[in-house]
Amino acid sequence: MNRDAVNEGDGVSRRKALSWSAAGLALSTIGLTSCTAARSVLFNPATTEWLRELASSVAATEIEKALDGGLTGIWNTWSGSTQKTLDQVTKGQDFWYTAWCHQVPPVVMMSLSATKQNDPMTDRLVACVNSGKQAVVFEPWAWQALSMFVHDLTQDKTDSDLAMVQSLCLLTLIPSGVSPRTGSSPGGTVGWMTYQARNGTVEMAKISEPDGSVSAIVTADGIPNAEHQPTKRKFVLPTKAADS
Repeated sequence: MNRDAVNEGDGVSRRKALSWSAAGLALSTIGLTSCTAARSVLFNPATTEWLRELASSVAATEIEKALDGGLTGIWNTWSGSTQKTLDQVTKGQDFWYTAWCHQVPPVVMMSLSATKQNDPMTDRLVACVNSGKQAVVFEPWAWQALSMFVHDLTQDKTDSDLAMVQSLCLLTLIPSGVSPRTGSSPGGTVGWMTYQARNGTVEMAKISEPDGSVSAIVTADGIPNAEHQPTKRKFVLPTKAADS
């Protein structure tokens, strides 16, 4: 496959330079309501438009079609370092991506797919931070859990309430720093990762349940509960894409 070719649809090849703009969002917070297990099960984040849905839910801006000129505006200094970071993550293999960005925190979120058609059960999320020089990589189960948490907070919100919750998600759930840590049990029945958000640490754990389902527990240090402890949410992860 020609790595320099531009692909149809939203994805573009790894060798094309990136170009985008970003929109700011006022910083504010709002009280949260807890979800029920039934509501979390009904939402399946594993769609072919999964990054668009996740990014839109936190008011991120879609990166424009890739241009030879590289990044523009305030993101110009991210161009070369972001490309190098992607090469390190993919180890030189071909991939397709779509990308969204946000100024608060400065982050570029990319979906990495092995084929031109997105596969939400195998795609990875790469969140580039620190001027694109470093990245937090989410395996499918991890970004699905992140998406379910964001959906849990933003669903049913409108207008100013939605804007405030989006700010909360950006500050407490979206990566802003590096030094992510990951691990798993030898048999793969348990997995985990941690990363730094603007306000606190986020921890995720994947657990294989006795009934064969797989659950994820997300702990957000930056969102205290009524007991002033980090907020935790548990979600049942999808077993197949929503469109299949």
